[in-house]
Amino acid sequence: MTWIFDPDALAKALSDAGFDVDRTHGSPIGGDGSLTARRERGTTATLLAVDAGGRVRVTITRQAGAPESASATVDGAALRILTETTRTTTIAGTLTAPGQFQTLLAHLDRLGAGGESGPGLGDQAAGGARP
Repeated sequence: MTWIFDPDALAKALSDAGFDVDRTHGSPIGGDGSLTARRERGTTATLLAVDAGGRVRVTITRQAGAPESASATVDGAALRILTETTRTTTIAGTLTAPGQFQTLLAHLDRLGAGGESGPGLGDQAAGGARP
């Protein structure tokens, strides 16, 4: 069985997973187009895009430390300066079967929870466990 772009089913799955879905570029089942979605949880933001060809890209950005705050005055204007450090993880690939999107969503938090040594990716394509 091959990948079928079904924007209604994809949007529902994303919405059920807590994403806000943008269907601006979606099209009927089997047509061209893409969907984008965004989810924010605490200090983590996840942006997901999937297109009719099964190409998927997920960008997960999380705050990596406490923000530092300072103040300054420029020509009489009081300014607040906020410095934040973030960590970004990108997951990209091509889905080739209908069930792979649901599996990706189910494992998204774990896949994006990379530590200092790198992303926490197991052999999910082969259904294997994390090393």
